[in-house]
Amino acid sequence: MHQRMTQQNDASLIQFTVRVIHDDGTSILHNTLDDFNNYNEVRPVCSKAAVITWTYLVKFNNKDVPEKQEISVNFDTQRLPFRVPALLARSFYDTSMVRFRIKHTDWTWGADIEGRLSAHLENLLLKESPLKCWLRTNSGRIGTTVGFSTVLLSVACVFAMMRWFAAKQSELLSNPRNVATDTKEELFSRLELVQGALAQGAWFQFTISSFLFLITSVVIGFILGNWVDDSLESAPPSFLRLTNQSEKQRDETLRVTRNSWRRFGLSVVGSVILGILANACFAGLVAYWHSASP
Repeated sequence: MHQRMTQQNDASLIQFTVRVIHDDGTSILHNTLDDFNNYNEVRPVCSKAAVITWTYLVKFNNKDVPEKQEISVNFDTQRLPFRVPALLARSFYDTSMVRFRIKHTDWTWGADIEGRLSAHLENLLLKESPLKCWLRTNSGRIGTTVGFSTVLLSVACVFAMMRWFAAKQSELLSNPRNVATDTKEELFSRLELVQGALAQGAWFQFTISSFLFLITSVVIGFILGNWVDDSLESAPPSFLRLTNQSEKQRDETLRVTRNSWRRFGLSVVGSVILGILANACFAGLVAYWHSASP
């Protein structure tokens, strides 16, 4: 950028500063590039932001005297000290950013510097793979789909077991056991079966259990959906590796980030397995009630 400054116009650098901001609220101001490169922070602090400022005197070809131009670039990795609710995460996100500001007196010169600076900063960014980017962007929809699918699977299971239970109860009541072909005995046998079924309350137990099972499925679906969403909700971390403590924090954060992808896979697989097991338990319970019926 300095070469670009001096190639087209008569420009001289009159000031260069780097301000490094740490996580404990302190900051260090470096007035030269050598000072910045040679400084070694001995305190156990993490660098969270850095502001680099160039101040030039530029004499444009269409101007009679040099004019002051200022360029500042802000690298900010400070995340919010509190967790943003998922409902607000799309509009108010705790993410890192790179910003720059150009104070200029010539519009053409300012647009040229902006284009070159934007291209250079873009090359500094490490981008996620398309798959990871898509999963992170749609983590809320994926979590909602997982939770909703769990509930739908439970509803389908209840309807299927309801039809099976009704068919078995109807078969049981329509086939009296140990009776002769006499019409009166057969009638009394059927009445005894109906009376026994009503006294045992098989249908009442089935209805109450189905209702509780569906309520439990809704709660589990909500928990699983949030689990999936939370696994990928956070934006990719950024780091300013200017201190030893920053290096340690970077290694720890990357380890946690890798674990978040493992949690995502585990949450999806666990949701499927838990949904199948819950429905299997409910089906087994209904089958047990039927076998215990008179």
